[in-house]
Amino acid sequence: MLALLMLYLLLITPVTLRLDLRLAGETDVLLAARLWGLGPNLRFRLRRTEQGHRVFRVDKKGRETPLKAAPSPGKPAMTALRTILRGDHARQLLFRGITLLRLDAAVNVSLGDAARTALTAGTLQSLWRALPCAWRRRARLQVRPDFLNGRGSLQARCIVFFHLGTLILTAALLLLSLRMERSAHPAYPAKEA
Repeated sequence: MLALLMLYLLLITPVTLRLDLRLAGETDVLLAARLWGLGPNLRFRLRRTEQGHRVFRVDKKGRETPLKAAPSPGKPAMTALRTILRGDHARQLLFRGITLLRLDAAVNVSLGDAARTALTAGTLQSLWRALPCAWRRRARLQVRPDFLNGRGSLQARCIVFFHLGTLILTAALLLLSLRMERSAHPAYPAKEA
């Protein structure tokens, strides 16, 4: 009975993810994951160095420590992503289970030429207003043409909510889809010399 209660609590565990993104010269990212209203705030900064782009973890005092490069997920991750996107059941479950609570974005458009800047800013605003009202209810976009600065920027904050059980069930459907796909298309036999 206790095991069923624990499984139930795991499946209904509420998860809130908040992502703050700032692109202006350097990229600042704040990622906050909350389970049952508790969780850490993780702040990262992407900076261009001599070796290429590097990711730094930023603590509360503003000190930066470089992160080790993560190994590339490679082919298994791409196969899983393709299966999720092709598998109707997993994709529908995932998209229905994720709720967008808030999306705020501010874009400063600056292309160096006043005419191109004005046309681009107007096009972005027109595209935004062409979206259905239901999509814009929880989202806000500010497009500001910047004719003087010469550098564009993007600031965004996105907050989504889902239950941990949604991810678990999506992973189970993904594994089932992968197994069915592999059984339907077995690997080619090795060539004999």
